[in-house]
Amino acid sequence: MYIEDFQSQAIDNTPKIRVVVRKRPLSDKELRNKDYDIVEVRGTQTVVVREQRYIFHPHIMLNHIFRTKVDLTKYTEEHCFNFDRAFDEKTSNERVWILEMNRKK
Repeated sequence: MYIEDFQSQAIDNTPKIRVVVRKRPLSDKELRNKDYDIVEVRGTQTVVVREQRYIFHPHIMLNHIFRTKVDLTKYTEEHCFNFDRAFDEKTSNERVWILEMNRKK
C-alpha cells in the first residue's frame, strides 16, 4: 500500500452507520384506551421517555404520577436518548426515507 492510500483513508473518517428513529403515533386501540403518550421527540436528535407510574384505585386508575423532591416540588422522571436523527410521529416513513437518502454524505 502506498502512503497516499493511507492518507486518503485517514481523511475519510465520516461515520459509516447512522442511527435514525421515528416515533410512531398512538394506535387506535391506545387512543380508545386513553393511554398516555410517554415518548417525546425534542429537536432533531433527542427522544425523551417519561417514566410511567400507575396508582390503582378501586374506581379509577391514575397514570403519569409525579414524584416529589425533597423540597416538595413535583417532577416526572425523564430519560433522554440521543440519535443521529429523530423524527416525530407526524413524519411519515416515506418522508424519513427520502430525507435520509438525500442527505449530504
